[in-house]
Amino acid sequence: MATNPPAISDDTPLRLADAVEIAFPMGGMTVSGLRSERDAGRLVVRRIAGKDFTTLADIRSMMDKCRVQPKAPGSTSEQGKALPRSGTSKTGKNSPALAALLTTIQEQKESLRATSAKKTR
Repeated sequence: MATNPPAISDDTPLRLADAVEIAFPMGGMTVSGLRSERDAGRLVVRRIAGKDFTTLADIRSMMDKCRVQPKAPGSTSEQGKALPRSGTSKTGKNSPALAALLTTIQEQKESLRATSAKKTR
């Protein structure tokens, strides 16, 4: 007659291989991954007689520590009040960069020779 497997609670010590199978039944985590989390300080592991044990509660705590926080928006509006939209920046009419560009364009225009003899109507 087969015996029923022991009930596993949140505080039952589990070998890492068993913890992986129970806590991640669809895969995606390995014993090596749990060791990495242990080394990073996110998973509590108990070493008993040279063997590593953890609990489902410890894994749940690790998962909470690993939760990725959503990025904060770059800018927000105040209580639904629309902020003015940003657009292209304008260069002042008298900017030195604009003046230099216009001078360069004019010099290049003047250096071009005409390609047709005379304008025809």
